Amino acid sequence: MIETNPIDLAKSIDYWDLLTYIKQFGWSQIDDKSSRFIVFSGLTDINDKPIEIVFLRNETANEQPIYIANALSILSSVAKTEPSSLAQDINTVNRDVLRMKIQGSGVEETIPLRSAAQQIYELKQVVAYAARSEIDRKPYYIDAQVPIAKAMVEAYRFGHTFRGSFGFTIETPKLQEIHTYKQLDLFPDFGKSTPMWRKVMERIARGLTFADQATRERDSRLIIDNYTTGLNANMCQSLANMYGNQNIAIEFSIKWAPIQLPENPAIQSFKSVQLSEAARNQLAFAAKVLVETHQEEVTVLGRIVELSAKSSPLDMDTSRTVRIQWFEEAEGRAHEATATLNPDDYQKAIEAHRNWYVIQITGILSNKKDNWRFVNYSKFDISPTITEQS
Repeated sequence: MIETNPIDLAKSIDYWDLLTYIKQFGWSQIDDKSSRFIVFSGLTDINDKPIEIVFLRNETANEQPIYIANALSILSSVAKTEPSSLAQDINTVNRDVLRMKIQGSGVEETIPLRSAAQQIYELKQVVAYAARSEIDRKPYYIDAQVPIAKAMVEAYRFGHTFRGSFGFTIETPKLQEIHTYKQLDLFPDFGKSTPMWRKVMERIARGLTFADQATRERDSRLIIDNYTTGLNANMCQSLANMYGNQNIAIEFSIKWAPIQLPENPAIQSFKSVQLSEAARNQLAFAAKVLVETHQEEVTVLGRIVELSAKSSPLDMDTSRTVRIQWFEEAEGRAHEATATLNPDDYQKAIEAHRNWYVIQITGILSNKKDNWRFVNYSKFDISPTITEQS
């Protein structure tokens, strides 16, 4: 095992997180504001004298990493743990951490790169769609291309991988701004209510609990009926996609930031759930039901990829159907839906298809048996100057 240089390890630690950690675990500050040092007193040594940890009051002083390294040495000795493990605890004293561990036959210390990339992508989607549900509670969303979802994906951080059974972590931003002279501007309501990234993590925790219960009781309604506080269809599908074609189980655990625990006791006590292949089936079925029961008015930009009419398009009574394709960058894939148009709009569609123009359609989008369809539409336009949504 490669040992980390104590000074390098010290430089990886946030000074204010370290001070918060020390205070959380019962060390008392000996405050003398006239001194250039900050001193904490804790347990007593073998000579019955208080153990002290000392820092420079100037957090940016060049010598500060030496004091932090000394503090790590003392704290790790008291806690009987490795300094590197202690450093991880300190760095998450003000952050929520979701840990995902892959277990199963053939999974030892590594997994195929493609599988790892897929699981990270799907977990990103879980975060994005959980954020959407916090501001607009629907069973299903066409895409995650909204500011809150984009901001949340940017705000969360990939933590680290760990070996044994392959796994990795993601972390929220800080829950509280400890500095008295700095302000976090990601969201305007910061400091006035529970940070959005905590709400997202709580939703994920509730959703995983519902999925675990649904699997044990073999009742997907526990997921479906609780989509307003737990998993929407998109989150369900992304969790199901994490399994790929592998026979694996996925364990999820959450370490809440000790500086600010969730208010809900049920969420606060969330430890871990292990979702097996049976859970994947429950999640996939719940996703399908939530999608099929949802109708939403949307506006999409796309292209006509197919036209059809039961008889001559000039016949006023004939049914004129088009297939529209559009690309959602957030999901990295194309979507298709059909629409039945009136005679005038069908002529526009023929022109758009002939010239590969982009069209814009607004209407009620519905899904039935994995087929998307505009069951009603209010607007249909074409223009060579319109650019397709990215």
